Amino acid sequence: MSGSGLQLNQTENRQILALSISKERNMFVAERFISGLVKIHGIHPVSTDDEVLGIQWPVDS
Repeated sequence: MSGSGLQLNQTENRQILALSISKERNMFVAERFISGLVKIHGIHPVSTDDEVLGIQWPVDS
């Protein structure tokens, strides 16, 4: 491959492909899991704002 500045051998290509497939599969599994929870429990509002959750963190003096 001339001019690209990047050359990978077959083993490196397979490792990169495996990593990419693994990441995509993990995302798919997580989406399926969450979808199953929604089917069982229904849709509920979720907040990650500490004040809304009533969590108060101590303030350093």
